[in-house]
Amino acid sequence: MANEILKNEQLSFDELDQVAGGTHEQTYDDMQFLSDTYPNLTWPRNWDAAVGKLGAIFWEAGMKLDTSENHGNIYYDRVNGKAIDQYRARQYLIDAIDRDPYRFAKFL
Repeated sequence: MANEILKNEQLSFDELDQVAGGTHEQTYDDMQFLSDTYPNLTWPRNWDAAVGKLGAIFWEAGMKLDTSENHGNIYYDRVNGKAIDQYRARQYLIDAIDRDPYRFAKFL
């Protein structure tokens, strides 16, 4: 029963496709990338909660993810205090997770 409830609270990628578009496309792309890289990673059914989880993962890796609808996603390196591109943000994220997987276990 608990597994059924948990399964029902996770968004499938078909469902994500329905809500992702326009300014959400880059956010969805990041979710897809992380799910492909870490197959055990799941996303909440609620889009805002899923975006919150994505932001928390980036924050834990030392970055701030700005998903404002006024622009595409902006990734800030909190250590160096500057904006970085999506490719570099993903590299930082993977490096941080590989360096300390236990710190990210709560997400994965």
